[in-house]
Amino acid sequence: MLGGEGDDSVSTGTRTPISIPDMYQILKEAWPGAIPETPVDDTSIVSLMALWCLETANGTAMWNNNIGNFVHTAGNGSPPGSSFQLKTSAGMMTFASWDSIQQGAHDFLYAFYHRWQSAWTAIQEGDMQGMAEALYEQGYYGKGEGLEASYAAGLANRQTLVQNTLGIS
Repeated sequence: MLGGEGDDSVSTGTRTPISIPDMYQILKEAWPGAIPETPVDDTSIVSLMALWCLETANGTAMWNNNIGNFVHTAGNGSPPGSSFQLKTSAGMMTFASWDSIQQGAHDFLYAFYHRWQSAWTAIQEGDMQGMAEALYEQGYYGKGEGLEASYAAGLANRQTLVQNTLGIS
């Protein structure tokens, strides 16, 4: 942990970039410990990777093994006492932090299966529009005119990028 065990210490972030093929492997390995159902095919992982790509600039802007760029708040999977601050377009924000990419991957998958459950069917079907709508309704990303359509388009573009990079159709 970056902060002390059990406290709410905050530090600056450290970039933890990772490639699309490496993230694919990490999520596949983390899946059994985080989600109680076995994926039928790669659709669910590709859907979640599209979101990861959108949130982290294709893995180049991932910080402290925070796969979803989760803001550090109670109830979203953030480990207690482990956070960092970054200046964003919205000002200074505090984000969750993980010691390892494996723990970050586990918590990312667990959060989407449990916390953002309404998006799960769309994730399983590879439906980026449905995923964007469900995440919007559950407050995963901000509100604003046109934001939902923009987010869905971004997810669809990243879904194609992930599929092309991995050679998955």
